[in-house]
Amino acid sequence: MNRQNRSPAPASAIFLAAILCAQPAFLEAAADGENTTLARRLYDSYRGIKTISCEIRKTVTTSRRTERWLSRIHYQAPDHIHVHNVAPFKRRIIADGSNLYYHVTGHAKGFSAPVSKLKEPMLSNFRDIPATPMEHLLKLLDCPETTLPGTKDHPVRRGYRAGPVLVVLSCDADGRLVQVDFFKTPKAKTLVAQYTYSSFRKTPGGAWIPQRHRAKLFLPDDEIMTETRRVDNLVLDEPIAASLFDASLFFKDVEFVSDPKETTE
Repeated sequence: MNRQNRSPAPASAIFLAAILCAQPAFLEAAADGENTTLARRLYDSYRGIKTISCEIRKTVTTSRRTERWLSRIHYQAPDHIHVHNVAPFKRRIIADGSNLYYHVTGHAKGFSAPVSKLKEPMLSNFRDIPATPMEHLLKLLDCPETTLPGTKDHPVRRGYRAGPVLVVLSCDADGRLVQVDFFKTPKAKTLVAQYTYSSFRKTPGGAWIPQRHRAKLFLPDDEIMTETRRVDNLVLDEPIAASLFDASLFFKDVEFVSDPKETTE
């Protein structure tokens, strides 16, 4: 398996870069208050988002194939979502605050369940706010945090032991999460996945939404998978029509069942 190894820079050089790069103001303020981790502060900033509407174009590439996904998404806190996937196949996901509905076009049956009855990892996936890196932060909320030396581009870096894996969060001088690295072991030598974020928009509540996501995953047999996401037509904290969360308007003649496996029979 081909892994990407990183050779650390001399400790003195990294330490000097960390001193020369100013700490983002919101991180300094947080340090004076409750003893919360960077992962928790970033996660809580995203939880302050009231609504998001956007289009997400995703391209997944391996040596054998390329897949392109296109989705239109509307999110409203709490527990309201409308996802319409139009490529590579058509499906719709709607949650009205109490119940979740999932249906693939062409199937006679769809899946439905009360939000309160959803189990992991479906519940976490459902509650990830679109266009944010919350999927990674959620896994780190209860993990011990270690302060790591900063760099010129990433003055704030924090490490987390998540089981056998080391996860490193890196922020730029504006306090924006710009990179998440996953290492196979706590020694931080074998990189197994890297996510980078750019082209940010700031929400009215002060959270930063990256409109460009890029992931690189190192798989067995020397395989590298890349995934890019482009967030377009992003609308933040604006009212969303209640009709978009009314499942009865979108699922005609669909029989909903409580077992996802039955939807493909």
